Amino acid sequence: KGRRKQWYQRRVRAETSLENFLHEHLDHLLTFLVLFCSKDFVGNPHTRAEIVEALTVFVPNERSSVTTLNREAALCSNRLATAKLGEKLIGVFVDVEQSSEFEHKFQYRYHIFELLDYIWPRPEFGLSALSEEVRGREEDTTVLFTKFLQLLMNDANFLLDESFRQLEEIRNLEQLQDTEEWGSLDEAAREAKLRSLAQMKRACTYYNMMSSETVKCLQYMSALGGEPVTYAFVTPLLVDTLTTMLNYYLKELVSDTQIKYKIKNLQDVKFHPDKLLIGISEIYINLREQPAFISAIPRDGRSYHSALFTNAIAKLRKLQYSEEKIEMLLEVSVLAAEAVTSEEVEGILTERAPEHFLDPILGTLMTEPVLLPSSRVIVERSVIAKHLLSDPIDPFNRQPLSMKDVQPDRRLRDEIAAWKRTELAKIQDTNEN
Repeated sequence: KGRRKQWYQRRVRAETSLENFLHEHLDHLLTFLVLFCSKDFVGNPHTRAEIVEALTVFVPNERSSVTTLNREAALCSNRLATAKLGEKLIGVFVDVEQSSEFEHKFQYRYHIFELLDYIWPRPEFGLSALSEEVRGREEDTTVLFTKFLQLLMNDANFLLDESFRQLEEIRNLEQLQDTEEWGSLDEAAREAKLRSLAQMKRACTYYNMMSSETVKCLQYMSALGGEPVTYAFVTPLLVDTLTTMLNYYLKELVSDTQIKYKIKNLQDVKFHPDKLLIGISEIYINLREQPAFISAIPRDGRSYHSALFTNAIAKLRKLQYSEEKIEMLLEVSVLAAEAVTSEEVEGILTERAPEHFLDPILGTLMTEPVLLPSSRVIVERSVIAKHLLSDPIDPFNRQPLSMKDVQPDRRLRDEIAAWKRTELAKIQDTNEN
């Protein structure tokens, strides 16, 4: 506690000194820090992540009592910061994925979130331009914003999964304390379980804090920046990952199974289920005008069902959530239900298709078959593109592979399309009869 107090006092003194700097000195300092966030100048991602942490003193912080007016003004007027800071932050976010230990990675990303929270809504930083490179390169696994969104979604999924798992284990231990079995344990066994409980609570608190920041980032990014940003969320590489995650945690928050996550004091572990429900619901709302997003919602066979949004809306009304936004979520529900029909037809076609029409990885009917040059296996273009986003090798022989290497099989594509037209006509005739 003494060391923390000394650290806090030093930070306050440093922030107070910075706040009293002349504007031109702050401008020079900012230019230096933003410049050295670039891998062109600093190759080590850990060092760049520490520079990002230094930049957080230019934005408001609820943990600090020192005003940031001068520092904010310097940040919002610095030409290099407004032109390049967003890109540099996202670059560091991506680079620490492979080069950092687990805890360091999320610690670094916490500071990146602090800055993104502040600059993303501000038009002077022009961050929506980062997403514009996605259009026309939907299957390009090297696009920075695509890699960033994929890692963001993976983080949200991992952190929420760990949080919910820890909550369930904490609940089990708390319930054990209220049973006769607890009384029958010797003192050493009880102390061991209490230490385990304390450790689980610490881990759960960490996961909840980080998952809250990650979902919040997905929420405001999908809300601000216009169509180029929402389009980036729903490319073939990302849309199924996103909808599968959203559907699963929406179901966990509104179904009867949520009781297994109710511990004695949710505040102890900083778990805010109502806030999380609103955050997830608003991501659905923000992306509702993207047809690819709507069609992907019912494609998730694990969590999507007809009552999913009905249950969510009922709970949101109890929270006195905006009726206007509830109407928007209801629109998502209706559109997703309509998309189920086309998914059912796709399922019938997949069942009837010859084996060589099916993607060997997912077993789905191909629409854009491509040949992998080294293994000579034919797969669906979108499936291999999604695989290469996280692992740039041929999954059949472990040889290096990129999307520019794959070869379209136009003959097979046309054969599948002709067969599909014939089968759809048969299904339509059957329905009419």
